[in-house]
Amino acid sequence: MGKRFLSTVGAALVLTAAWARPAWAHMVSADVGDFYAGLLHPLTSAEHCIPLLGMGFLAAQAGPRAGRLAMCLVPLALVAGCLGGLDWPFPRGASGVVALGLFIAGCLAAGWPDVSLRGVAACLLAIGAGLGWRSGADWAASRAGWQFVPGVAAAGLIVTAVLAAWLPRLAGGRRGLARGLLGAAFAGYGGLLLWRALWGDGTGPVRLPGLSVLPAGEGLQAFLRDPTASPLALAGALVSAMAWGAAHALTPGHGKALVGAYLAGSRGTWRHAVWLGLTVAVTHTLGVFALGAVALLAAGRVDQERLFPWLSLASGLGMLGVGAAMAVRRLGRAGHGHGDGGHSHGGTFHSHGGAGHSHGGGPAAGPDGFGWRPLLVLGVSGGIAPCPSALALMLGSIALGRASLGLALTAAFGLGLAGVLTLFGLLCLRGVTGLEASGSLGRAARWLPLVGAVLIAGIGALATVYALVDLGLGKILF
Repeated sequence: MGKRFLSTVGAALVLTAAWARPAWAHMVSADVGDFYAGLLHPLTSAEHCIPLLGMGFLAAQAGPRAGRLAMCLVPLALVAGCLGGLDWPFPRGASGVVALGLFIAGCLAAGWPDVSLRGVAACLLAIGAGLGWRSGADWAASRAGWQFVPGVAAAGLIVTAVLAAWLPRLAGGRRGLARGLLGAAFAGYGGLLLWRALWGDGTGPVRLPGLSVLPAGEGLQAFLRDPTASPLALAGALVSAMAWGAAHALTPGHGKALVGAYLAGSRGTWRHAVWLGLTVAVTHTLGVFALGAVALLAAGRVDQERLFPWLSLASGLGMLGVGAAMAVRRLGRAGHGHGDGGHSHGGTFHSHGGAGHSHGGGPAAGPDGFGWRPLLVLGVSGGIAPCPSALALMLGSIALGRASLGLALTAAFGLGLAGVLTLFGLLCLRGVTGLEASGSLGRAARWLPLVGAVLIAGIGALATVYALVDLGLGKILF
C-alpha cells in the first residue's frame, strides 16, 4: 500500500511538473465591483483555486465535524491573511506555506482514512492564511475597496461548503482508489508549488494545460489570418471562450437570481434547471448573432445602442408576466383547496388523500404543475439582452474580417454561460430539497413558491422601469 501510494504521488508530481508553463500574473479587476473582484480572485487562478479544492476535499474525507470546522476556519484564515498581506507582502513565504499545507493535506486525505480534527485544522489554517496573504498583496496592488476581503472569504466559504457538504467520504474498493488518486493529485500539485517557492520565483501561478496552445504575437496574427490552419490553436481559443463565458456568468446579473427564484418557486427538477440554463444561453447567443448581423449589414445606418433598451424592455415585460402568472396560480391554488381530497381547478393538478399528481403539461411540466411554455418565456426573457462582453467578442471578430470565427467563439462563450447557469440551478434545487427534507424551512416551505414568483415579478418590474428610463419614457410615466 505504501509503495503504491508513493508511486502514485510521484507520478502525479511528474505529470503536473511536465504540464507547467511560464507563469501568468494574477491580475484583479474591479470593473465588476470590489466584492465580486474578491469573489472571483481565488476562483480564476489555479494556484488559488486548487488549494481551496484541496481544503474542501480533506474536510469532506475527515467527516461532518471537519466539514463544519472548515466552514468556520477557512473564511477566518482568508480574512486574517488578506489583512496581513495588505501591509506586509511576502509572496515567496506565503506560496511556500500554501504549498506545504496542500502537500500535507493531499497526503492525509489519500493515506490516512481517519484524520484527526487537529490535523485538519492545522492544514486549513496554513493553506487559508497563505492564500489570504497572497490575495492581500494582490488587493493592495489593485487598489480595490474593503469589500474585496469579504468577497475572498465568500469564495472560500462557498467552495468549502459545497465540497464538505456534498462530496461523499471515499473508502474501500474503487472509492478508496479514487480517494487515493485525488489526494495524490493534490499532494503532487502541492509538491510542485513547494519546489517553485523554494527554487523558482515563487510568485506567479502555474499555467494550466491547454492554455499554452493559445497563439500570441506573430502566431496570433497567423491564427487570425487562417483560424483553421492550426486545429490545436482553434481548440484552445474555443476552450478559452467557453471558460470566459463561465467566468463571466459568475459576475453580477446574467440570470442567476432568475434561475434560482424560478426553480425554488416552481418546485422544479433537474430537467427544468438544464432547460432553463440552455434557453437563457441559447437566446443570449442568438441575440449576439443578431446584433452582429446588424453591425455587418447595416453599419452606419443603425445605432446598435438604441436597440438595447428595447431588448431590456421586452426582457422585463416577459419576466414580469411569468412572475405574475406564477403568483396568481399559486394564490388561486391556495384559495381553492377542499381538504385532503380537494381538487384544484387549474386542470393540470389534483390530489387524492394529500398526494398530488399531474396529468399532461408536457415532459417538462414540473412538480408544481408549471409547464414548459412559461419556462421557455422566462428563459428567453432572461437571455434576450446580450451582454457587452460577448458582443465585443463578436464585433471584434467581424472587424478583423473573421465573422465565422466570431460565431464559433460566441457559441463557445454561450456554452460556458449555460454550464454555470445550469450548475447554479442544480445547486439551488439541491439546497431547497435538503432544507425541506431536514425540516429547516418549517412553515416557510409553504410560502417558498409564492416568494419565488414575487421575486421573478420584481426583477421583471425593475428591468422594465430601467428600460423605460433609458428610452426616455421615465419622465412621462413617472
